[in-house]
Amino acid sequence: MIEPVFLSADLYAESIYSIRISEGLLFKLNADEKFSNFPPGYLHPFVYALIYLLCLKNKDLFILVTYLFNSIIMFFTILIIKKFYEKFFSEKSNFPIFFLIFSFPFFINFYLTLNFPLYTFLFYLSLYFSDDDKKFFLIYPLLIFLRPEGLIVAIFYFFYRLFTLKNFKGNFIPIISVLLISILPFLLNYLLTGFLTTTALRAQSLFFNYELSLAIIKGFETFLKHFAGILLGFPLLNIQVTNYLSTFIYPPFFLLFIIIYIFKEKNPLHFIFFSIFILVFFISSFSIFSGIHFSRHIAFLYPILTFFLYRGIKLIRFNFFLFLYFLFLVGQFLFFILNIRTILSVTLKIKNTVIKAAELVPRGEEVITYSDPYFFFYNMEKLKVRMLSPSFNLETSKEIRNFIDKENTKRMLLKFIEHKLTGAEFYFVSFKDPLREVIQKIFTDSMFVNDNFILLKRNFFIK
Repeated sequence: MIEPVFLSADLYAESIYSIRISEGLLFKLNADEKFSNFPPGYLHPFVYALIYLLCLKNKDLFILVTYLFNSIIMFFTILIIKKFYEKFFSEKSNFPIFFLIFSFPFFINFYLTLNFPLYTFLFYLSLYFSDDDKKFFLIYPLLIFLRPEGLIVAIFYFFYRLFTLKNFKGNFIPIISVLLISILPFLLNYLLTGFLTTTALRAQSLFFNYELSLAIIKGFETFLKHFAGILLGFPLLNIQVTNYLSTFIYPPFFLLFIIIYIFKEKNPLHFIFFSIFILVFFISSFSIFSGIHFSRHIAFLYPILTFFLYRGIKLIRFNFFLFLYFLFLVGQFLFFILNIRTILSVTLKIKNTVIKAAELVPRGEEVITYSDPYFFFYNMEKLKVRMLSPSFNLETSKEIRNFIDKENTKRMLLKFIEHKLTGAEFYFVSFKDPLREVIQKIFTDSMFVNDNFILLKRNFFIK
C-alpha cells in the first residue's frame, strides 16, 4: 500500500503555511523571517491549520483527512451548482452535472491545491445568493479573502443588478459595498508586503520574467493557443500549448458549441458569464505557469461552461454528441484513475529522497533551498529550512525586483546567500533550481546526489 502523499507541490507549499499557523506563526516560514504570502488567500490556511491540529499534528493523517475534506467540499459544491442551474438557468436535467463531475480540469483541482475547493464552493454559493443581500454579504467577504480573484463575483453582481434587476438607484449602496470589500485583500497585501498581489502571483507573472513588449507577445501567444485548444479540442488539435498544458484535456468542439449557444440564445445573463470567462481566460495567459494556472484559474468556471456546452448541443440538436462527450470525459476520468498509482509513486519517491537527504544534516541546522516545498514539509520540524524563491521570500522578492536578466538574478541570489545567510552550512538543490549550475561556487562539497536532487555543504575556508 502506498503511503499517503499529496498530488502537487502547491499542496505541500500551502500546507507548510497551515502547519506554521498551527504553531503560532502567521504567514511566516520561519520565526526570524518576514511576512510571506505565497498562498493565494488569507482564509483557507487557517481552515487547514485546524484540520492539522485535529489530526494531532500527524502529517500522514493530515494528508488523508485533507483528501477526505476536499472530497466533502466537492460534494457540497456540486449540490449548490445543481441549485444554481435551477435558479439561474431553469435547468433540471442532470446531464450538465454528469458532464461536470467527469470534467478533468474541474475534479482534479479539488486535489491539487488547498484553495480551490473552498473557493469554488463559496463562489457558487455567493452567486446563488446574489439577489439576497443579507446572505450574500455574509458569504462574499469570505470568498474575497480565500482568493482576491473572487472580485469576479463583484463584476457579475454589478451587471446582474444593473441589467437584470434593473434598479440601479436601489442597488447603488450594495454595489459600492461589494467594490469596497473587493479591494480589501489587495490593500492588505500592500500593507504587509509593499505589493498589491501575493508574492507568488507577482513572481509568476510574465511581466516579472520578461521585458514588457516580450511579455505582452508571449501572453497573447499563449492566449491564442489556449483559445484554439479549447475551441477545437482533442483529437482535432493535438498540440502542446505550453510546457504545462496540452490540448488533451479539452473535448472536441468544446468552446465552439458554447459560442454557438451564447450568440444564438442572446441571453444577457449568459453573455455576462461568458464575458467573465474570456476575461479570466485572457488574464491567466500572462503567467509563466500558464498551463497549470489556466487549468486552475478557469476550472472554477467549468460548471458554467459545461452547462453552456450542454445547451449548445441541445440547441443545434446534435444529441449524439452528448453521448460522445460523456464517453470522452469518462475515458479521461478512467485514464487518471488508472494512472493515479504511478503519479503518487513519483511523489512518494520525492518524499523518500528529501527525507534521506535530510538525515545527513544534523538536527537544528540551517538548510537553504531555492523552492522545494517537499523538502520543507517533511523536514521542517528537524531543520531550519529557508526558501530563496521570490514566490516565498519577501526579501529576495524586493531585492531582485524581476527575473528579466537571468544572469543578474543568479548573481544577486548568490550575493544574498553570501551576505545574509552566512550561517547556513547546507544547500538542497532540486531539479528546477535556477542556481543549480552555479551554487557550487559557495557550497562546494556534495553530500547526496541523485538524478534530480543534490545536497551540498558549504566550505567556509573557501572565499
